[in-house]
Amino acid sequence: MINDQPSHPRRLSDRFPQYAEIATMQMMRTSQPARARKRLNRRGEPFVEDVPRGGSRTKIMKCAAITLLTLLSASRVGFAAAEPSVTRLTRLSVEAELITFESALKKLGLKTPMQRARQLAAREQDWNDSEVQLRWQSRIDYWHSVLLDDETWGDVLDLTHLSLQPLKDSFEVGDATTQEVWAEHMRNRSGIPGDLGSVPYQKLLFEAYSWVQFRADDTFMFERTEELIQGKIRLLDLDPIEIDPNADYNWLAAHPRDRLFHYLHQNQWHTMCLGLAHLHRPDDKWARQWIRMTVAHIDQCPRLPAGHTDFATFSQPHNNTSWRHYGYVAGRLRYLVLNYLVMKNSPVFSPRIHSVILRMIHAHAQHLDVLGAAAYRDNYSSATGKSLFLIAALLPELRVSDRYVERMFQHLQQAIGKELLADGCHVHRSFSYHLTFIQRPLSMVLVAKHTGRTNDVPPDFLKKLEDATRAFALMSTPIRSTPGINDDWDVAMPYSDLLQLAANAFDREDWRYIASDGRSGEPPKKRSVLLPEAQVIAMRSDWSPQARYLFFNVSPNGGHHHADTLSVQIWSGGRHLLIDPGVGHYYTGERAVAGHSWWHNCPTLGQQQLPDRPQPKLLHWETSPGLDYAVGQISIGSAKIRRHVFFVERRYWLLWDEFLNLPQKGELWENFHFAVNRSQIEIRDDGRFVRTKLPKGTNLAFFSGQTTWTHSLEDASKWIGYGGKPIPTALLHFQAERQVANDGFAALWVPFADESDLRQTSLDHIERLPDGRVRLHVTRLGKRKTVTTRLF
Repeated sequence: MINDQPSHPRRLSDRFPQYAEIATMQMMRTSQPARARKRLNRRGEPFVEDVPRGGSRTKIMKCAAITLLTLLSASRVGFAAAEPSVTRLTRLSVEAELITFESALKKLGLKTPMQRARQLAAREQDWNDSEVQLRWQSRIDYWHSVLLDDETWGDVLDLTHLSLQPLKDSFEVGDATTQEVWAEHMRNRSGIPGDLGSVPYQKLLFEAYSWVQFRADDTFMFERTEELIQGKIRLLDLDPIEIDPNADYNWLAAHPRDRLFHYLHQNQWHTMCLGLAHLHRPDDKWARQWIRMTVAHIDQCPRLPAGHTDFATFSQPHNNTSWRHYGYVAGRLRYLVLNYLVMKNSPVFSPRIHSVILRMIHAHAQHLDVLGAAAYRDNYSSATGKSLFLIAALLPELRVSDRYVERMFQHLQQAIGKELLADGCHVHRSFSYHLTFIQRPLSMVLVAKHTGRTNDVPPDFLKKLEDATRAFALMSTPIRSTPGINDDWDVAMPYSDLLQLAANAFDREDWRYIASDGRSGEPPKKRSVLLPEAQVIAMRSDWSPQARYLFFNVSPNGGHHHADTLSVQIWSGGRHLLIDPGVGHYYTGERAVAGHSWWHNCPTLGQQQLPDRPQPKLLHWETSPGLDYAVGQISIGSAKIRRHVFFVERRYWLLWDEFLNLPQKGELWENFHFAVNRSQIEIRDDGRFVRTKLPKGTNLAFFSGQTTWTHSLEDASKWIGYGGKPIPTALLHFQAERQVANDGFAALWVPFADESDLRQTSLDHIERLPDGRVRLHVTRLGKRKTVTTRLF
């Protein structure tokens, strides 16, 4: 049974004679009136505050201090301090603090607390170093505020909040009864607003879309949660890390193959499954496991100042604590508040646990708020904004600084302005990262709606969210997944339900049409679309899941980049036929393979990697019912590669690649990555005709316009979802020396469902016009057609 009360040592010299000197210094730190601790007020401004608050701990420690100071005056340690109000910490004084925290944590259920802290203390070389002092003061202050109630209830709660006014006198007393009052208040109040029975809403709040928590039919995967209780910590489909389920939870566990495990573990991503499991099947064992993990986190991962780490190097992830990065703090905060509100009525939550979790949430929110703009950088900015808004909307009783929400939105909007281009696309052109700037802001909007705080949400913030959602909707594949370029791990994940939530939030009939596959709403006005700032294009026949769809990537390196500019992908009949290989695991080797230019559907100088910054230019774009036409260009030194893509009558594609100023020596490759294995590819006429041979549904045929290029086929792989297993694919290369490549490369792409769809179809002739343009002559089902390139 978990004891509700923190335990504090009362005469350390009696209990541990070897700690007589330690106890002396502990008494000096905590009970001398002259000892004032340097802290931040709620506005993030420094102030000096006397530690004693009139509790029994202070009285006991004062008595012990008088006795020990008399007996040990000869061995008293002087404290050299840079400022008169700050006591310098030593190894001995820190150990005295750790004894206090150890006792408190054991009362909360831990078996061997403070082991990590003692390891850290033992490694310190210079206790006079200012950074050492700063780190340890931050840790100790955190443990005091969370474990020893060093901050009054008035510091943590806004006692003027309407729901707390009848309880104000109880909170001002500040004893164990107050903990019971808070626990009862939380049990009786509402939890998370909105339709928590809706799986899309759950996925949005908990950010569970692409992290293998639900099956394809939206049933929850309880086995992942059961594994966590058994000590098996799983990241996606990697073999789980196994820890002793009977020992204290180990937050320092690191996966031997994937550093991403460290990030997800440290931001408490793994606790997501506990809250979701409780929503789908309430059980005290989920709450018990979450408490076990949460208390262990207080022990092993205390707060550090911004910019500080335990051992500094990210190359040793097991040596870092989760307070080293504002992104970890923000990620963890969202699960602290969501899991707490989901599980708060469980009898496993004692009044003491309610109090500790509240103070832990407050410490996280205060830390992010004080960091200010520094907590709103790059991809993590949306995580910080969401976490702080969840606190404001879902725990309005929590005391936060003045203009808290307003300031949060100011920082967040500035960050989003840097992360999103004018056309709404994320600067990385990686749509998995793009989705974080839809999911997190959209969850904020829905929570605001359900809590009556819509007036807090700035109109410009809504506009940015709408632009980002529009960009994704226009570029989404026929199955409503991301298009899969750069570090994009969601290409196999349909996002229809996300679009439906957005459609309802913004009352957009076009998104409703896309999300419902045309069953409701109105179709978008355009089918084929360019995002001009991102320089990406989607050519599609219609908005149905069976649509013929080509994605053309002319984007520059904005981050998380693969060197594959000018690559194309093709979908038809609900299938991904010409693919991007995917991202693979970041740190297990697949990403390096998938990053090779010649594993993508783009031309390369043999096996030479395309440059990261090939100066891509979109030279032309037009769209009409009869023809879509796009031209992109990249530079490799003095050489230029120009790709023309035609979508003819919304039925088939013609491709023309021209090469300028190629190097004198070496090969040029045209690379095409098919979403089938080698046995499902048929090559005829020395490479002039290639087709996939899937037994049912839509296939893809390729007609080459060249007879002098050689070809080869190799086994490859794709990763359609991050953490998924590699899927065998076939990679076709056409190869030519410079002299042959100078004549260009033409191809005809035809999706087909039946052999009869290919009758009387061919790429007949490449005509070079006197002015330098090229006219491609094709026959499709017996009908002749020509397309002509523009001159640049």
